[in-house]
This record gives sequence, structure tokens and C-alpha cells, in this order.
Amino acid sequence: MHYRGGGLVVTDLLAGRADFSFATATSVLTQVREEKLRALAIPHLERSRLMPDIPTMAESGLPGFDVPSWYAVMAPRGTPDAAIARLNAAMRVALNDPEATAVLNRNGLEPRWSTPDQLAEAIVAERAKWTPIIRESDIRIE
Repeated sequence: MHYRGGGLVVTDLLAGRADFSFATATSVLTQVREEKLRALAIPHLERSRLMPDIPTMAESGLPGFDVPSWYAVMAPRGTPDAAIARLNAAMRVALNDPEATAVLNRNGLEPRWSTPDQLAEAIVAERAKWTPIIRESDIRIE
């Protein structure tokens, strides 16, 4: 079954209507910390700094499993390079602020700064990884 948001799957997990789910840390961190839900594995190559006791999928028997979730700040195509540079510099300052990092961590996010070029490379790599899977599985937007 698919869900239209993390809150709905958490509700079903807590109510016993779902046995397990792949969920983002932002959706389940509070319930995991309160021991209302049990995290079985992290879908990243490295353990989470926020939940260091939870093994990775690779450590759990699926070598190479890496399906990280991430967020990025985007701007419209054609935004001047100078504006992009200012925005990126401001993001770097914000993500290095201990108070901002603490708020993000409390909400299940592990902030990492990158350059616009690094982000573009990551998007290209993700597209290359997922496009064949989407095509082979005949996945469609509903």
C-alpha cells in the first residue's frame, strides 16, 4: 500500500494497521525515540548521527543498499549566478549555525552543505540510478 504522506503511515504503524514501512527520519524520529516504533535499519551507507544505534541496510544483510532521502534549495532556471552564489553562501552560514542545526536535528534532519555543482552532480547520479528502475517497473504518477 502506498501513502500520501509520512503522517498517515505513522498513524497506521502505531495503530497496528501496517506491519512495517520505509519512512523518513522526519516522519518517525519522535516515535522511535519514545520507543513507540522500532527502527530496523537506515537506508544509507553510513549510520545516522541522530540514531547511531540503528544499523544500516548493508549491515543488516543488504550490501550496497543506499536510498538516502535529502532536501535541496532550488532556484528557477536562469537565476543569475551571483544570486545563486549569495543564496549558497547564506545556506552555508545557516547550516553551520549550532542553533539551526539543533532545530533540524530535533526534526530528524542531518544538515549538509554542498555547492551548486555538487548538487547538480547528485541529481544527475540519482536520475541515472532511478530512471531504469522506474521504466522497468512501469511506475506512473497518479
